[in-house]
Amino acid sequence: MDWDSADYIMAAAILGSAALAVRLLLRIRMKPILVLVLVFAVLTAVLLLWAELAVGIFH
Repeated sequence: MDWDSADYIMAAAILGSAALAVRLLLRIRMKPILVLVLVFAVLTAVLLLWAELAVGIFH
Protein backbone atom coordinates (compact mmCIF):
# COMPACT_ATOMS: atom_id res chain seq x y z
CA MET A 1 0.00 0.00 0.00
CA ASP A 2 1.09 3.52 -0.71
CA TRP A 3 -0.29 5.60 2.16
CA ASP A 4 0.32 9.32 2.26
CA SER A 5 -0.46 12.02 4.80
CA ALA A 6 -4.00 12.52 3.45
CA ASP A 7 -4.86 8.92 4.39
CA TYR A 8 -3.72 9.48 7.96
CA ILE A 9 -5.60 12.77 8.17
CA MET A 10 -8.78 11.10 6.92
CA ALA A 11 -8.40 8.23 9.40
CA ALA A 12 -7.92 10.71 12.25
CA ALA A 13 -10.98 12.69 11.14
CA ILE A 14 -13.15 9.57 10.93
CA LEU A 15 -12.05 8.17 14.29
CA GLY A 16 -12.15 11.57 15.98
CA SER A 17 -15.64 12.38 14.79
CA ALA A 18 -16.88 8.92 15.77
CA ALA A 19 -15.36 9.28 19.23
CA LEU A 20 -16.95 12.72 19.61
CA ALA A 21 -20.34 11.40 18.49
CA VAL A 22 -20.21 8.48 20.92
CA ARG A 23 -19.10 10.74 23.75
CA LEU A 24 -22.00 13.13 23.06
CA LEU A 25 -24.46 10.26 22.89
CA LEU A 26 -23.29 8.95 26.24
CA ARG A 27 -23.75 12.38 27.84
CA ILE A 28 -27.34 12.89 26.63
CA ARG A 29 -30.05 11.72 29.01
CA MET A 30 -31.92 9.08 27.04
CA LYS A 31 -33.10 5.58 27.62
CA PRO A 32 -30.07 3.26 27.78
CA ILE A 33 -31.34 1.04 24.97
CA LEU A 34 -31.68 4.05 22.66
CA VAL A 35 -28.14 5.14 23.48
CA LEU A 36 -26.90 1.62 22.75
CA VAL A 37 -28.68 1.53 19.39
CA LEU A 38 -27.32 4.95 18.39
CA VAL A 39 -23.77 4.06 19.42
CA PHE A 40 -24.06 0.85 17.41
CA ALA A 41 -25.28 2.90 14.42
CA VAL A 42 -22.31 5.27 14.69
CA LEU A 43 -19.84 2.39 14.89
CA THR A 44 -21.49 0.61 11.96
CA ALA A 45 -21.31 3.78 9.87
CA VAL A 46 -17.62 4.18 10.73
CA LEU A 47 -16.84 0.60 9.74
CA LEU A 48 -18.74 0.91 6.45
CA LEU A 49 -17.06 4.21 5.63
CA TRP A 50 -13.65 2.78 6.51
CA ALA A 51 -14.23 -0.28 4.32
CA GLU A 52 -15.41 1.88 1.43
CA LEU A 53 -12.38 4.14 1.61
CA ALA A 54 -9.98 1.21 2.07
CA VAL A 55 -11.13 -1.15 -0.67
CA GLY A 56 -14.23 0.34 -2.31
CA ILE A 57 -16.80 -2.28 -1.37
CA PHE A 58 -19.66 -0.19 -2.80
CA HIS A 59 -17.90 0.74 -6.00
